[in-house]
Amino acid sequence: MWFEKFAGNDYLREFGYLTSEALKLDPYREKMALRLAYFALFALQQHKNGRYQIVTLLKRIGYEQEIEEAKTNRVTALHLKRSFDRATNTLGNFQYPYKFDYDPDVPEWVDPDKKIKKPQGWFEIWLQLHGTLSQPEVLPKRKPEPSKTETPTQTPVEAKQPPPPNKKSKSVKSNIKPSSSQPFGQRVREARLSKGESLRSMAKELNISPSRLSQIENDRYPHKLQPSLIAEILAYVGLKD
Repeated sequence: MWFEKFAGNDYLREFGYLTSEALKLDPYREKMALRLAYFALFALQQHKNGRYQIVTLLKRIGYEQEIEEAKTNRVTALHLKRSFDRATNTLGNFQYPYKFDYDPDVPEWVDPDKKIKKPQGWFEIWLQLHGTLSQPEVLPKRKPEPSKTETPTQTPVEAKQPPPPNKKSKSVKSNIKPSSSQPFGQRVREARLSKGESLRSMAKELNISPSRLSQIENDRYPHKLQPSLIAEILAYVGLKD
């Protein structure tokens, strides 16, 4: 499945959506929680939440076969719902929790904390229910590196140099000046991290997607970068061409 290709890749934390807690999930014992976390990572990039039908959500994370088996096997049906309940509970207990809330009008027996007998045909009913998947209210950010207490004295030439023309550049400059011999993306990434800037917030300021900025930083962007975008990125992180 598509999400399995991303398992264990720490760079996903740079998107600002996924915490290290999700990356530590056991891919075998907590398979559904891991799949749901990766799905939320990409599905909620543009919006803070999304409303989904249970059957649609399960199919999106690769449980089509289990759904068909559960329609004729009561044990499989119970196991599938318990796995879903456990997965949403796991994501809800993260330091930066993802939440899944059923619509207010769902039957009481849907609540896993209530010991209510399920009616005949409950599985088909459950599949048709809807709920809202929400990203964390506060997204994780990297802690900025401690700044040096001593500020080097500027030479007369440095003092006369005007600031970068881009208005989006910040007054706090990076204490680490990457070598110009490094790849462009690596220079940008190191400069951003030294400022304590998350990838998501920088992408928002540059009016590009987090995934696009991640590709640029990893020198994997499939297209030629426009000179105007290069200049804007360099100005934002305080680097020179």
